[in-house]
Amino acid sequence: MANGSSVYVVDSKTAEILIVEEFEASVAKIGYSPDGRHLAVGTESELRILDSTTGEVVFETDAPYPLFGFSRDAERLVWASARKQSDVQVIDTRSFKPVFMRSKTIDDRSSVCLSDDGKKVFIGLKDSRIECWELAKLSRSVR
Repeated sequence: MANGSSVYVVDSKTAEILIVEEFEASVAKIGYSPDGRHLAVGTESELRILDSTTGEVVFETDAPYPLFGFSRDAERLVWASARKQSDVQVIDTRSFKPVFMRSKTIDDRSSVCLSDDGKKVFIGLKDSRIECWELAKLSRSVR
């Protein structure tokens, strides 16, 4: 749960607070990976990914109002900033290294997600359009 600039991970059976993570800016979005290993937290200024068991920060980057989504198998995470021109990146959630990056001017992003098989990125735009990128066909993959 989030409260202002703090995130609390609470044991649902005992109500014990397991993790408290403080941020300098207000929390705008949180999400668990499908396998429960990671908790992604987006604020007004950054994206941070925590190990959901230990609370250790395993990835962080400057990203005003980040949009993000995990693949169904939780092996990848796609992210981009909603508030400025930025790269759309897909990172591996084991190494936290980028596997795909593409710069494109899209100022009105409202959401990003990966297809179930992790091979396509969908970008929702505020004008109700959706862009679909097939990762295999794009040349900016990171090796």
